[in-house]
Amino acid sequence: MREEPLECVESTAPFNPRADGYQGPSESGHASAASISSYDWLDFSLGSDTNGSGRKPASYNGCFSIRPSTGILSTKRVVGYFPQFDMPVFFGRDISRFSKSIPAWYRDSPMLRVPSQSPVKILYPSNYLPTTNEAQTRLIDAFVSGLEAALQIERTAISLAELWAKDCPDGPVHGDISVYLDTGTTLAMLLDKVLKADSKGCTTIMILPIEADQPNYREAEPPSYGLLSGYASLNMSPMTRSPEVTAPVSDIPYISRVTHREERLPIAVSVIGAPGMATPAYCTDLILTDLVEKGLKAGGIETRVKTGRSMY
Repeated sequence: MREEPLECVESTAPFNPRADGYQGPSESGHASAASISSYDWLDFSLGSDTNGSGRKPASYNGCFSIRPSTGILSTKRVVGYFPQFDMPVFFGRDISRFSKSIPAWYRDSPMLRVPSQSPVKILYPSNYLPTTNEAQTRLIDAFVSGLEAALQIERTAISLAELWAKDCPDGPVHGDISVYLDTGTTLAMLLDKVLKADSKGCTTIMILPIEADQPNYREAEPPSYGLLSGYASLNMSPMTRSPEVTAPVSDIPYISRVTHREERLPIAVSVIGAPGMATPAYCTDLILTDLVEKGLKAGGIETRVKTGRSMY
């Protein structure tokens, strides 16, 4: 058994409270995300993420989440799936509260960098953006424009495929990054040349979509099993050990085949930053939550979502 509603045998999968109430909650962290979007008395919930099982539920259930830098939290005695990728993930409805919850969970880890006035570089990867969903892309771009306004900088367009082909760090045998990462598990180039993981003078972040958001009904037959390519955006943070914040940026209308009326589907963006690779190691987890909050505010996007059918 896996993790979609039709794959649950001995228990019923949680219901996604958003939209028509019959959208799939997505992936194995779905109960944690569905609960935070359902119950006002919950401030935070805890789940897990290997290659998307925390970030996808945050997107589908319309809430915030953070996948921490790999290694910043101990996973001792945690029953995992793939130790190199497994990390706890935290869900919440108010991004402004993450700045207080993160130090509490991380126990003031010496690896944790605090927000500062250091320069920020925003990477906008053409390999993942725009998506095939024009409405989704517009909403993500509105968030990025908010970040640009808040930080008084402009995004930097980047093509990972072109950078890889130019640099060919693995030699001419693997000149196509999508072919290499179809089975590859590490990407030193992304750390060294893109995220600048050893730099303490500048914070580099990259904007990513979760998926090309569209209605995904809970009774839909799950896709056949297959390996997730290392080139998929969901594998960027696990492979590079980077923190990733997922944030709802708005919703889009669709006609539900369940309620036969217009409903609103949550749309989210993800932002990843450099992991702790320098000496001493400094992780950008707190910086990410601070930047996401600034981008949302400057873009006129709510920094807090409600429970229930609608986020706003």
